[in-house]
Amino acid sequence: MKPLMEIKDRNVLVMGMARSGCAAATLLAGHGARVTVTDVKKAEELGAAVEELSLLGVKIETNGHHPDTLKAAELIVISPGVSLEQPVLAEAKARGVMIISELELGYWFCRGRIIAVTGTNGKTTTVHLLASMLQEAGLACVLAGNMGRPFTSIAETVTEKGLVILEVSSFQLETVKDFRPQVAAILNITPDHLDRYSGMQAYVEAKAGIMRKQTAKDILVLNAEDKFTPLLSTQAPSRVLTFSREHPAEIEGVWVEKGKIKYRFFGLGQGDLMPADELLIPGPHNLENALAVVAIGLTLGIPGKCMTRTLHQFKGVPHRLESVAILDGVRFINDSKGTNVDAVIKALQSYNAPIILILGGRDKQGEFTGLRELLSARARAVVVMGEAAETISRQIKDVVPIIREKELPAAVRSAAKIAREGEIVLFSPGCASFDQFSNFEERGAAFCAEVKKLSGEASKKVV
Repeated sequence: MKPLMEIKDRNVLVMGMARSGCAAATLLAGHGARVTVTDVKKAEELGAAVEELSLLGVKIETNGHHPDTLKAAELIVISPGVSLEQPVLAEAKARGVMIISELELGYWFCRGRIIAVTGTNGKTTTVHLLASMLQEAGLACVLAGNMGRPFTSIAETVTEKGLVILEVSSFQLETVKDFRPQVAAILNITPDHLDRYSGMQAYVEAKAGIMRKQTAKDILVLNAEDKFTPLLSTQAPSRVLTFSREHPAEIEGVWVEKGKIKYRFFGLGQGDLMPADELLIPGPHNLENALAVVAIGLTLGIPGKCMTRTLHQFKGVPHRLESVAILDGVRFINDSKGTNVDAVIKALQSYNAPIILILGGRDKQGEFTGLRELLSARARAVVVMGEAAETISRQIKDVVPIIREKELPAAVRSAAKIAREGEIVLFSPGCASFDQFSNFEERGAAFCAEVKKLSGEASKKVV
């Protein structure tokens, strides 16, 4: 892929010194750009990255994005956490300065085939399941993107015959220009990040960036049951495959019928893959993730036996309906990645046993009233915590008993105290982690650590 502009000797500004920003700056410096990286944090908060980038000749500016640096920039690369609504970026855009994401920059330097997966929920599980399926089939791939490894850190290592699987977020897709995955998947689009977007239309438009540069030679995989699928289908310039838990594909796709996963794909015909209830990872949403992966697998020519073996063996990824422990007959589930209301709904739908639900964190303008019906049917109590505790309590009051706690350790202990044998303590917070933690991984690890403490205390009691 030829870059949209020559990089060498250009003044390039990278906004944000998180992993993606550092990786972008490293790539740019390696191609002779005059790179400046800015961050709102202080130098001492940024750790070793400051020294490492300085050794590459990258200029570092901390404590904010300086106006003079922005005026000198000929290209701006923004990290996912940087909002386009910032006045300095609006001014740069008005001057004609190109603003791109780290995802777009990586695309400029990647020669391999790209499979990109987006969606409000399920992205990480889906890309890991797909990578496992490719490995089972003996096909090498590189996994990168929103799940932790920046695209720019591996883009140049991929050969023309290589395969890259990318997890991509709406934030990354806001500023793509030429980004064109050969296979793209949109798993679902439900309300999320409405503290950043003006409304659902803006959020949907950002997600649709994954398909805009595709051609008739490319493939788009869509959730047939999603509210926005009809719109995306009509706008797609590529060949569309659908997946559904409820209805057969109208043209090509993967679905569940009479308890079996079925497929129809031109060139392969139609057939059965396996019983849907043999999938190892729990929940209807994970069934949808698996159907999406099967659809992608069909386009890559993965043999059916490799698909079924993978689906029988894949256990999922941490912080997503992760079974942590069973204490005194109570199962503790870590779903820290459940950062929005839709994710909580899917988590509640995944279990038949009575649930003690732990909710809370930093609110992302979620509508927790959408939980009322499921809570009434499946939860025996809710423990709320963090900044959003008052908002959540107000929206679900009178449905189930509510316990208020300030922090996660106390919330875990309160849930454990009231849970009975055969029940589930489900930590699916429905909120961002930033009121008390750096990210959802740190929050999930804290939940697991607290459960481990309870396990140690329980074993002492037995002795």
